[in-house]
Amino acid sequence: MISLHRFASNQNFLTPLFDEQGNATGPKIYEEIVRECYYISKFINTSFNDLLDVTPADRALLLKNISIEAKRSVEQREKAMESIQH
Repeated sequence: MISLHRFASNQNFLTPLFDEQGNATGPKIYEEIVRECYYISKFINTSFNDLLDVTPADRALLLKNISIEAKRSVEQREKAMESIQH
């Protein structure tokens, strides 16, 4: 049995099909979804394919938490470097 991903899209009926220059927005939205899934997969060590079933709201929350954690890590690293230098 073949299982198809529901591929939760950021696009809805309010999303314009074309930008101000007349370019289709679909490819940009697709690229954004792939980039989000890549980062989430990289940072939480999960399968890219598993992320295709994650809703846009869940992806946004995951990315927000990854960003917070990355900032926290940078701050801790900077504090450690300061303590070594003094």
